[in-house]
Amino acid sequence: MNGFNEGHSLQIIKVISDAIGDEKDPDKASRLNVENSVRDISEGKEGREGLMIVGAMYDIDHGNVEFFE
Repeated sequence: MNGFNEGHSLQIIKVISDAIGDEKDPDKASRLNVENSVRDISEGKEGREGLMIVGAMYDIDHGNVEFFE
């Protein structure tokens, strides 16, 4: 979110930046990134019957895990 831009991580940063857009709230941005990752991975699962891609976020303060598709 702060524009780190060194080395081969630029590709990863571009994907994340595209996923979160202008979102400034770290929790909302994280969720947008996970949702985008689930969508991208799900698009590549053709021919894998019964495979479900599920995203999750771990709340380090409370120890909770939130799962979503």
